[in-house]
Amino acid sequence: VLANHLRRNGIDALVLADVSDRLYTVRYRMPDETPTLSVVVLAGDDASLLDACLSSIEQSVIPRDTPIYVVVNQETSRDVVVYGEHLVRKNRAKVIAYQGSSNRAAMANLGFSQSTSDYVLVVDGDVEFADPEALNCMLTHCIREDVGIVGAKTLFADDTIRHAGMMVGPYESASEIGANMPRSARGYLGRLQCASNVSAVSLSAMMVKRAAYDSAKGFDERFQVCNCDVDFCLKVAKEGYLIAYNGGVEAYRKGSDSGGRSALTKKQQLRAEREKAFLHYRWPHLFVDGDPYMSSCLDPRAPYFLLGPVQ
Repeated sequence: VLANHLRRNGIDALVLADVSDRLYTVRYRMPDETPTLSVVVLAGDDASLLDACLSSIEQSVIPRDTPIYVVVNQETSRDVVVYGEHLVRKNRAKVIAYQGSSNRAAMANLGFSQSTSDYVLVVDGDVEFADPEALNCMLTHCIREDVGIVGAKTLFADDTIRHAGMMVGPYESASEIGANMPRSARGYLGRLQCASNVSAVSLSAMMVKRAAYDSAKGFDERFQVCNCDVDFCLKVAKEGYLIAYNGGVEAYRKGSDSGGRSALTKKQQLRAEREKAFLHYRWPHLFVDGDPYMSSCLDPRAPYFLLGPVQ
């Protein structure tokens, strides 16, 4: 049925079926004219994790001559700065020096400003992709005319979920769907494992269409601690694009601070509260009407598909 539907609509794709789990995966094929792609890596403060991240990208199936830009915060780890110099000498990547206090939105914008490709993969420097086909799957999904951003399922090293898309509403802000659930968890109607439309995906591993980025005018750098990715995705959606989560694409986040498990300083906590309020100010209808990609039968405050209160 799926294959016939795609054929009728002129969509060149392959349908894969896992009969035991009753899951169906659509693998979109690369067009005859291969699109241009750039990779922007937001370096953290661990050179060994950054090296593993780059190795997983280099081993991936991506268009030939895809440039890799590593954005290094000059005020963080000296080891990463030295490692960046090593990358330049080995011609493995182009290193972009970011000056200033930690701000992932600003670092992502800086990376975008250096690239000219049709599509840009933004990835944190502690991410390793689990499958060499992962980036190819994200790119072919993002090539769809109506899609602006594609996100991956990210995992902790203990095989629990870090991120399976994001929803607006929980914790008076926004939250990763399915966080800390087992990697094998299906979620509501298999949504943790399937591709689906969501309100937002994490900046830790997102494929972005250049036209969508330009329409949304990039990341808002006023979100310094949290929600820069949520706000960006909502702006892209407002421009008429879909935000897609692809549960078949998996990546591990191996940094010790992944997912906010390490405590924020008091200054960062205060900043995060202001940014939560700013998200409310920018998108108040989502906190009144609820996340449009979650059923009204589910609890709007919980990113775990819990049944909502009986009305």
